[in-house]
Amino acid sequence: MPLLFLLFPALEIYLYVLLGGSIGAGLTLAVIAAAILLGGLILRFQGLSLLGKARRALIEGRQPAPVVIEGVAVLFAGLLLLVPGMISDVLGLALLIPPVRRWLIRRLAGAISVRLRGARAFAEEAGEVIDTTFSELPPEPPAPLPPERDPAGR
Repeated sequence: MPLLFLLFPALEIYLYVLLGGSIGAGLTLAVIAAAILLGGLILRFQGLSLLGKARRALIEGRQPAPVVIEGVAVLFAGLLLLVPGMISDVLGLALLIPPVRRWLIRRLAGAISVRLRGARAFAEEAGEVIDTTFSELPPEPPAPLPPERDPAGR
């Protein structure tokens, strides 16, 4: 994994050098600036839109989680576009395509579900799961306040 943190930026730089060699330095800088501008616009407008969609879902009595998850994916796409790099730009643009975004969310949710089921099974095997029930108790009355003392100390 640490090797990935070294290889990824090197690959991004290599791709920029290739792009600069084929279209020129000026156009390469324009592509970088356009991607950063697009990422900033997406973050600004989608962030506000996400809040509105989640609020509408709550008002209509629907579960806001799918709207929020899809909104977070779009915000992540904006962040990927803000980060200079060809690979991050391609990933960010791919996340902006609704079918690709939904497919990725389903895959990620499935992977998380499998991991959670595995963790639960492991905990049950180890005997670390405690099953319990609860009941609500009526609130206790507040404790009486101590008597006030006279400022003169009496």
